[in-house]
Amino acid sequence: MHPDILTNTLEFHRKDKSIFIIIDFHSQVHYNLSVQNLLAERIFQRTDRGGEKIIHLTTIHLGSEYAGRLEMVIKSIFLFHGGIIHFHVISDASAMETLSMMFQTWRIKRLRWSLYVLDRTHERVDFIPTPHRAGNIGFIRLFVHDILPLYVEKVILLDNDVILLDDIAVMHGIFKEMEKQGAFFGASPNMYSRRGIRAKLPNKDGGPNVGVVMLDLKRMRETNWDDLWMNETLWNVHEFGPPTASEQDIFTSLEYHHPSWGFRLPCEYNYQLEENTDISFCPTGLRNDGVKLPHWTGRQKWSLNDKRAKYFTRIYQCIEMIDWEEINGVDADLNMAPARTLLYMKEGEKPKPRAVTLSSSVKFNESFAVIDRVKEWPGAVDLIVIGTDRERMQMRDFISKNEKTIGARISIHFVHKRSNLSVELFDIYIHKLGADISRTAQVLLTFDLNLMKIDEQTYDNLVTTNSKLFTIIQNEIKQEIGLKTSKKNIQRFIAERKSLHEFVEFLKLKIGKVTVTVPSHHSLDMHYKMREEPSMEFCRMELMRRNALIKTF
Repeated sequence: MHPDILTNTLEFHRKDKSIFIIIDFHSQVHYNLSVQNLLAERIFQRTDRGGEKIIHLTTIHLGSEYAGRLEMVIKSIFLFHGGIIHFHVISDASAMETLSMMFQTWRIKRLRWSLYVLDRTHERVDFIPTPHRAGNIGFIRLFVHDILPLYVEKVILLDNDVILLDDIAVMHGIFKEMEKQGAFFGASPNMYSRRGIRAKLPNKDGGPNVGVVMLDLKRMRETNWDDLWMNETLWNVHEFGPPTASEQDIFTSLEYHHPSWGFRLPCEYNYQLEENTDISFCPTGLRNDGVKLPHWTGRQKWSLNDKRAKYFTRIYQCIEMIDWEEINGVDADLNMAPARTLLYMKEGEKPKPRAVTLSSSVKFNESFAVIDRVKEWPGAVDLIVIGTDRERMQMRDFISKNEKTIGARISIHFVHKRSNLSVELFDIYIHKLGADISRTAQVLLTFDLNLMKIDEQTYDNLVTTNSKLFTIIQNEIKQEIGLKTSKKNIQRFIAERKSLHEFVEFLKLKIGKVTVTVPSHHSLDMHYKMREEPSMEFCRMELMRRNALIKTF
C-alpha cells in the first residue's frame, strides 16, 4: 500500500496472519513497514496520563451508512463516563473514508481510536456455512484477540444498535469477576426462545447474546483459544449442520461443554428490544431505570411499535438531540477540525467516469426542497447539509422514510458547524470538502444553488464545455454562482484563498463562461412529516436520574 494515501497504514504480522491497521488520531507519520510485534506494540501503546485508566472497546462495522449509529454509541458513553476510552473499530474497506473523517473532525477530548480493515480477516471464516441474515461475519468475535494489539488485554465488544445508560466503567469492573471464574468471555442471556442448536444444548437459560460481549484477550492469547473455538465450530457443523444463529451458537456450545468459560452478565447490560423477545429472561427490564444498555436487535430498530422499545427509543432521540459541544465543550483550536462531518448518510450509486458531479451545500431548513430539485441532475450529486445534532436526527428519519424517492445518484453528507468558527473559514472548509469527496474528475461547485436551474439542458451545456477550461457559472444578471473545472483545479483554488479572477490570473488559466437561468418556484414532491420528538422535560428527567454528566438540556 502506497505511503501517500490519506489514511496512515501499518502492516505487521502475528502468528503468520497479516493484519492491516489504520493508525489512530492526529498521527502525521506514514508507516509502510513489516515489523515484529515488539515494534508494533511500541507504536500503538498509549501511556496513561496521570495514571488514568483507559477502557478499550471494539465493534465490527459494515457500511458507510451506519457510521451515525457508531457515533451514537460513543456519544451515549461520554454522556455518563468521564474517563478515557479507546475505540477499536474493525471495519470493511468501504466505510474507512467515512469513519476516518468522522473521528478526525469530531475531536473528542477523551477518545482514542483505531481502525482495522476486516476484509482479509474475514477470509478466516469464509468456510463456515450459516443461514443467518448477517452471514458469518460475526465469527470475527471469536478471534478479536488476533486482530487487536497485544497491549489490549480486555475489551468490550458492542454492536452499533445499542446505547449506554450508565458509566461504562461499572460494566468494565465485571472483568474482575470473570477472572475469578476463569472465563474467556462474558455475555448477557439471549432473550429469544430457543431454536436450532440452542434447543439441543440445555443451557441454564437461552444461552448468551454476544451482540454485547466482554472478552478477556490476554487469557485467550495465553491458551490455545483458536483451536478451542475452531474445534467447537467443526463439531457443531458436523452434529447439527450450519449454525442458524451464526457465532452465537458457537459461544452457546462452548459455554455448555465448558461452563466456566462463559460468564453470565446481568441481563440489563444487553436488554434486547424486538417483538419476539421474551421478557421473562430479564425481569429487571420491567423497571425501565434498571436497564443499563438497551439493544435494538430486530430489523425494525427504532421504528418498533412496542411499549418498551418506544420508551427507550425516546431516550435514544434525547441523546441524538444533545449538541455535542454541551458534552465535549467548545474546541479552542481553530486550526483543527473546523466542523464535525459525517459522510454518506445516504450513499449514491457509483458515477460514470465522464460524469460531472454537482457539489453543493445547503442549510437544513432548505434541504428537503433542494434534495427534490437535484433529482433532475443527470450526473452524480454530493449534497452537504449543514445543521445541528437535532436536525441531523430529522435528516436520518427523512432519508429512512424517503429512501426510494430520493434520487439514486444523490449522496447526502452532514456537517455540524463549530460555534466559534468564522463564516469565512467555514465556507472554505465546506468548499474543500465538496471537492475532496467528489468521485468524478469534473466537478460543478455551486456557491448558491437557489440561483441556478437544475435540469438536463444545464447539465448538457456543462458536460460539452472543454474539460481543460476553468468554466465560471453565472446567472442572467452576471452573478457568479459556481464554477466547473477539474477536481484538482478546485482543490487548488480553495487552497490559494484568492478570488476567482485573481486565481485565474495567477495560474494563467483559460476561462470559459456559461450562463444559466434562475429557477422558477419549486414545490416539494416528497412528503415528510416530522416524527414526534420527546419533550425537553422527559429528556432532562430521564438523563438526570441516570446521573448523566451533562447539566443543561
